Amino acid sequence: MEWLSSFSRWCKQILLATHLYHLIMIFGSVQAYEDWLAVSGGASTGTVDVEKTDAIFDSTSVLKVCDNLRDKVLQNLGVRLEDKEGQPPEIKLVDRETLLIEKEEKMKQEEPKIKEKELKKQKAEKEKAEKETQKKIPSSKLFKMETDKYSKFDENGLTTHDAEGKELSKSALKKNMKLDEAQEKKYKEFTEKSGN
Repeated sequence: MEWLSSFSRWCKQILLATHLYHLIMIFGSVQAYEDWLAVSGGASTGTVDVEKTDAIFDSTSVLKVCDNLRDKVLQNLGVRLEDKEGQPPEIKLVDRETLLIEKEEKMKQEEPKIKEKELKKQKAEKEKAEKETQKKIPSSKLFKMETDKYSKFDENGLTTHDAEGKELSKSALKKNMKLDEAQEKKYKEFTEKSGN
């Protein structure tokens, strides 16, 4: 019975791929008919390479093609496609210029969100890079780099005095010891991974 489920999956993929391909062809989105023939094994053979079909028509690429169809091709043709929850989509013929104006307004509204998302991404990448850089620092040198906070250190590199020369409190020493231990663990993992 395993072959039956495989066959069923294969049939669904072929039907979906064929249907999507014809929809895309109708709206002029596909540039190379040869790609389709390569996937289908050629018009004359009647066979389909399922692995190639999966590669070309995976879910993300199908969604991208559908988005392109809705947002670019149909809008340039003056067609609005509206998805409504729990209902079939509505197709409306609208003036092309109206659709383009609406598209520009939507892009202007989304621009701050896109910038904010990009800033968050950059911040996360920067934090990740800083963490990676910090892993490379031996614990004995960790606090010695912070001369704006600390002025004296013991033989292991642990802090003993703050920047003003005052002896650190027991709680501050304990906190720094925990940071030192954590750094030693990170540094040890780094050296093991890098083979140094």
